[in-house]
Amino acid sequence: MTSSSVSHGRDTLVDILERRARTQAEALSFTFLPDGEEPDGELSFEALARQARAVAAQLAQHARPGARALLLFPSGLPLIWTFFACLYARIVAIPVYPPTRAQKLDRIRPILRDAQAELVLTTGSLLDRLDGDLRPPGAEVRELVPARWLATDRPDPSAGDTSPAILPRPSDQAFLQYTSGSTSAPRGVMVSHGNLVHNSAAMKRRWGTDEASRGVYWLPHFHDMGLIGVILQGVFSGFPTALMPPVAFLQRPGRWLRAISRFRATISGAPNFAYEACVDRVDDGQCEGLDLSCWQVAFNGSEPVRRSTLERFSERFAAYGFGSRTPYPAYGLAESTLMVTGGDRHAAPIYRTVSSSGLAARRVEAPLSADDARDVVGCGTVIEHSRLLIVDPDTLVPCADQRVGEIWVGGPSVTAGYLNHQATNEQQFRAVTADGRGPFLRTGDLGFLVAGELFIVGRCKDVIIVNGANFYPNDLIFAIGRALPELRAVSGAAFAVDRGEREAPVVVHEVPRGHLHGDLGALRSAIRRLISREFELRLADVVLLKPGRVPKTTSGKVQHRRCRDLYLGGRLEGVLADEQIRPDGQTSMQNCIAFTRSRDGQRT
Repeated sequence: MTSSSVSHGRDTLVDILERRARTQAEALSFTFLPDGEEPDGELSFEALARQARAVAAQLAQHARPGARALLLFPSGLPLIWTFFACLYARIVAIPVYPPTRAQKLDRIRPILRDAQAELVLTTGSLLDRLDGDLRPPGAEVRELVPARWLATDRPDPSAGDTSPAILPRPSDQAFLQYTSGSTSAPRGVMVSHGNLVHNSAAMKRRWGTDEASRGVYWLPHFHDMGLIGVILQGVFSGFPTALMPPVAFLQRPGRWLRAISRFRATISGAPNFAYEACVDRVDDGQCEGLDLSCWQVAFNGSEPVRRSTLERFSERFAAYGFGSRTPYPAYGLAESTLMVTGGDRHAAPIYRTVSSSGLAARRVEAPLSADDARDVVGCGTVIEHSRLLIVDPDTLVPCADQRVGEIWVGGPSVTAGYLNHQATNEQQFRAVTADGRGPFLRTGDLGFLVAGELFIVGRCKDVIIVNGANFYPNDLIFAIGRALPELRAVSGAAFAVDRGEREAPVVVHEVPRGHLHGDLGALRSAIRRLISREFELRLADVVLLKPGRVPKTTSGKVQHRRCRDLYLGGRLEGVLADEQIRPDGQTSMQNCIAFTRSRDGQRT
């Protein structure tokens, strides 16, 4: 079957999986690499559909269509067929990161309450573990989280070997993408089947994926990039995908590259930090026999895309076949399903060097000096059948090209909004410009256009204003990483706090494990001197943290405002003091990188 034979106009993902199961029955859909290296479990398209139908029949015995189900799964194949089972049964899925300690149930309960979920779906072993050694004395997990708990990792194929009588419609809600956890009121983005199909089709066109494509990924499934851009895209385009747990990558980034080489992946991607980790931590010995010439699209999104990262990665792995046109910067957010802009997959990334001081005045100008220069990366043009405007966030007047404003998006990928947040939805998802154009989604991100190419510069409410001048937190953190390369692979945040009659900037930055025993006082001083020299800003404070402690969104973006709240409340975790340094030997996903243990937010 060719890709052109799949009709998407009125399809849902259930229709598409059923078609794949008929016409590509024995074709491989997913392979799981539990250790990041050796396969242990495969699914054909026919087996995926069969397992999903069986679980759907099980779910139908416990909940009616329209009910909501929390999906608590570690990485693996059961999550995939359970998610599709929810689509078959017309039950709204809510993928979240599974708890690893009993107290982590506090992160789940607010989501359950907000969504009024009737089911919690998981694996038998995880349910036993939560009911066993992780439970508080005298309580069972089923009592702590009131909902019907079901294990769906061992479905009975004979329980439902036919498609449900009533399949979902494009307008039906498919799943909720929750954008926060225990640290604030959760918000669930309501994603419809129509949203998913439109966005999946846009990614297919931009990436050029078809049945001949191959994918390799480690992205977490509860993240919209990992779910929609990886799992659903593989089914939508009909190609095999190899998956590994995020921790396998975090422990040894070289596993990702070696799996791409071994499985001849044509497409893979991750946030910017993953490419930095490969440059910094994959040595020549791990590259022996590596062949990345198969890799055609290396998408990069979710957090600020750095020119230096793209160039360093391309240079480092050019000898192993990685092409200069393979990097693929993109921009998106969960409120618009996933992808908003993307480029030509055959073209090299587009860079511009602009004035930092000009950006502070919301103008795009040539830099005044080397210290005033900031590199920005083009994230492509808006996807098909969609609209994108740059709008002055105060006057709501659309901006001309090369003027900085808020990014507004409209089209079939824009979701209905947040569950139970009608007032916010009216303001954020149905915005109208001063001249009456709309409705648009107000993304809260700042950027500018040049001939349709989008460049991202920051967040509306993250701007630091000192003495009337605007400073973008990402500019400060990028300058720190440029001057102090040892800090490039970890995260930082910048914000302003009220100091009487003036706003005073603060920098919070993680320190890599290999530098935890270094001279932290000297590091703080170096950061202060750098910010003073490049931005003429006097920092009120510099706080150093252990790795993975800067708060991030579910999509991996640093939450500067959330970090400010934690700082003001004295609740930053893992603060490093000069006189109190002790190694943290844990290598869990939660402690290694905040990307997979994120709390609030949603940017992708």
